[in-house]
Amino acid sequence: MIEDVEQLALQIRRRAFEVLDGKESLTSFLETLWQMDSQKPALLEQVAQQMERDNGRWNAASALPEISVGRDKTGRIGLITFTGINVASTDEKAKKLNPIVWCSNRVELQPD
Repeated sequence: MIEDVEQLALQIRRRAFEVLDGKESLTSFLETLWQMDSQKPALLEQVAQQMERDNGRWNAASALPEISVGRDKTGRIGLITFTGINVASTDEKAKKLNPIVWCSNRVELQPD
């Protein structure tokens, strides 16, 4: 099961890269996350935790996006942000590409 979670986490991260690179539909990618959230929320939690652990695991040249997870007061996943890195840029501000932000339909986010 652990290997399945690791593989799924990498697959989602790669798909996010494809979206950021313009090779995959954003809608299709987000639908996958919504389906997982509504049908298998425990699996989404495991995958999100794995993606957070995997941040920085690969060489920057891989261009796989960094992941951050936002949670509500109960700890349920509310947001997952995928931020791509432009490794060719020397400007620190230009290094980060526009992020993909997925928002769960099952939580109500409260401002801090």
